[in-house]
Amino acid sequence: MNTYTIGFGPVLRLEFKISDRLHLSTESTLYGLYGKTSETLSINGILSDEPKKQVSSLRLELPQSLFFNISF
Repeated sequence: MNTYTIGFGPVLRLEFKISDRLHLSTESTLYGLYGKTSETLSINGILSDEPKKQVSSLRLELPQSLFFNISF
């Protein structure tokens, strides 16, 4: 089985302004994957190529940190 995959993962930031100098923020990552899989089967010495399958997914990770920002 051969699998070829490519992905990307931008970071999303959410920020809440408490006052002019205080902010709360958190960051999350959006992962996207796209790939193709091909498989060759051997039954009694006869090779059979399975059709290529496309795999894709989009996943948003939950935020792991909360930041307290102070501007000077």
